[in-house]
Amino acid sequence: MKYINHKSMKKANSTDIFYLIKNNRQLTRKQIEELTGLSWGAVSNITGELVNKGYVIEKKQPSKSKAGRIPKELMINPNDFFFIGLDINISGLKAVLVNLENDIKATWNEMPDYTDKDTFLKSILVFIDKIMTEYAKSHILGMGIAMQGEIDTNKGMSINVKQCKGWENVPLLSIISDRFQMPVFIEHDPDCILYAEHIEKDLSSALLIRLDRSIGMAVMSQGAMIRGKGMLEIGKMVVSSDLNLEDVVTQNGIERAYMKPFKQIADDAKSNVFYACKIFKEMNKHLSIAIINMSILFNVKKVILCGNMMEYKDLFCEELSDVIKKGLNGNLEEIAITDVKNAAYGAALIAIEKSAYVLDL
Repeated sequence: MKYINHKSMKKANSTDIFYLIKNNRQLTRKQIEELTGLSWGAVSNITGELVNKGYVIEKKQPSKSKAGRIPKELMINPNDFFFIGLDINISGLKAVLVNLENDIKATWNEMPDYTDKDTFLKSILVFIDKIMTEYAKSHILGMGIAMQGEIDTNKGMSINVKQCKGWENVPLLSIISDRFQMPVFIEHDPDCILYAEHIEKDLSSALLIRLDRSIGMAVMSQGAMIRGKGMLEIGKMVVSSDLNLEDVVTQNGIERAYMKPFKQIADDAKSNVFYACKIFKEMNKHLSIAIINMSILFNVKKVILCGNMMEYKDLFCEELSDVIKKGLNGNLEEIAITDVKNAAYGAALIAIEKSAYVLDL
């Protein structure tokens, strides 16, 4: 039989109270007592320690009458403790600094050099160095990474980034955590974007497609992320005997096939040049079939599109939405577009959620 000692129980109760305050924005000790079922003494002791350590601050309620003692409300300290969210993608490095109330306090963007593994890794580390130097006097508690390509979250491994020569089985989590001496969590980038949407909009069922120089997918069902090594690599879906989905719907795939910069192809499509319009029509055909099949498979009610390809949404999104809605016979509630900056934000939110053990509660 496994016994829980007093120290472990107190840690668990402290964690519960911390996240209860965080999720409710502000609570009195009496409200915490009622919501947790803990004794008044336990609540007072734990909240007192959280205040002393700086994670929680006290705020007096406005007085409604002169009689009686006014209870103090407790809220998360928004100014002293932070997490970094980092989106690593060949389309760009993006980072956010997020406080314990989930507010973004600073943002950074930079184009990486992904010629090969060493130059790409150097670009990433220099980018993080810049952030850490700028906020050297702040309490940065951890980092969440939204990573492009196939990853192993349990091992903290980036399995591959196909567009980067030599980038295979890179132990990214240990490299970054050892260098910067902080807890690091790594997640698939579409999962991070969808998680941010879930937190901000209380989603419970959705399919997200990130479309730019590569294609990624994330799925949420009944409020939980669906995960599995390689199972959501939609880019590998076969569309013909010699082509995968990523060959016909991504910027890199289209550039390889037509030997032209994607921007030039898009500009030609805007000018109604036949070959370019045909490319977008073919892209829509294959992408709509993939999204319809995935929506049926996972029984989702919302489809979210994001990625740098949304810069050209006027060329394909309206027709794509119509085909998807028709293919799903009205069973889809919404098709929406969101910002890829949410990958970095979602990574930070996941890190905060997973970091109960990091906080000295």
